[in-house]
Amino acid sequence: PGATEVCGDAVDQDCSGDPDDGSTDADSDGYISWACTGGDDCDDDDGGVTPDMSVTVPGDYSDVAAAVAAVCSGSTVTVSAGTYIGTIDGEGKAISLIGEAGASETILQGDGTASTLVLGSDLGETLVSGLTVRSGSASVGGGMYCTGSCTVEDSIFHSNSADYGGGLALVDATFSVASCNFWNNIAGEGAGLFVEDSSGSVSDVVFSIQSATRN
Repeated sequence: PGATEVCGDAVDQDCSGDPDDGSTDADSDGYISWACTGGDDCDDDDGGVTPDMSVTVPGDYSDVAAAVAAVCSGSTVTVSAGTYIGTIDGEGKAISLIGEAGASETILQGDGTASTLVLGSDLGETLVSGLTVRSGSASVGGGMYCTGSCTVEDSIFHSNSADYGGGLALVDATFSVASCNFWNNIAGEGAGLFVEDSSGSVSDVVFSIQSATRN
């Protein structure tokens, strides 16, 4: 008892019953490592990476995947107009991903090997706004897969495919989907939108030219 807790080593140094209830701040940026219970600093070795960052693409990072990889939950990534090719995995982060010029001009294009966009966690709210998400293919959520608290608005999902949720899959989520357009998505179930173990609202959404092979 009384020892300093070291988070992430599975040893309860202070005998509190929680091996990760410390306050490790290795980079002295004022944010606790997310290895600690309640911590939210996803990179405790770099004082320039904090949970409240706001970065731009291509201003700060050349592509969206690099920007998402560099920030912690609670951060905002603003994307300028353009087409960005590749898959984006938030790795359990809850962030805001915003297309500055709107969905018609800001396009995330997958490579057909995985979900174009994977976001969400229980660490906070995920916001996706003003983006086109296309050309993704996965078992669940071809265009986008989201879990946790998910808000998706003013976006377009097209030409994606999956077994479940060609355009968008919401799993274990509390969600709001508003002012979105789903078209030309293909899936076994839920060609445009697939919802599982989730609750929320869908409003002002247009589904067109979808193909689901199972009812």
